[in-house]
Amino acid sequence: MSFDEWIRRVQAERGMTIGEIARRLGVWPQAIYRYRRGERRPSADFLRKVERLTGGAVTAETFAGRSDGRA
Repeated sequence: MSFDEWIRRVQAERGMTIGEIARRLGVWPQAIYRYRRGERRPSADFLRKVERLTGGAVTAETFAGRSDGRA
């Protein structure tokens, strides 16, 4: 799953805007847009926040294209 796909899924499932997601993750909405477009790569700290927001359902491996926990 790409970061863009994840954001779209969160927006659809939870009815959240980019601004709401950004606030929950502690970043500016512009950062989310840059991550979505592939202009920036999320930091390890940011990915830990994503993992907390999703209750562990999404991890760094999710964005690396793996879901089995291996890098």
